Amino acid sequence: MRFIKIKKYDYEPEWFVGFTFSNGTASAYHEMYLNVDELPRLANKLINFPERDKKIGFEFGNEDPKDNYENFIKILIYVYNSSGHTAINIMLSNNKEKHLAEKSHFSILCTPADINYFGNQLLAWCSNPDDELYIEFKSDILK
Repeated sequence: MRFIKIKKYDYEPEWFVGFTFSNGTASAYHEMYLNVDELPRLANKLINFPERDKKIGFEFGNEDPKDNYENFIKILIYVYNSSGHTAINIMLSNNKEKHLAEKSHFSILCTPADINYFGNQLLAWCSNPDDELYIEFKSDILK
């Protein structure tokens, strides 16, 4: 199953959020702090994808150890062929030393309609994030 799951934990004024990503083969979990306006801003971009933006990026932290970030997340959403097939490219790192390192890099394949649906559901969830948000991508996409 291809899905994204988002869970907000009780911290204010920032949100402490856990993300689970899966493309049916690879999966990863990542926790991070976010400003309360970050996810609604992302949701609005997703709702209008790809009309306004050909690519949508969402990035926090930095993978460079010199910058001393606790973790790194980068999500890039883009249409990858003329049929409109879309990829959610996910890169995660806990920025730990080699023996403690946890890194993931994979894509979830979907359609622009899946992205629009995700944006609408994310925006609704942001106004009442008590339950987890679970979005399954059911489109039949061939690589």
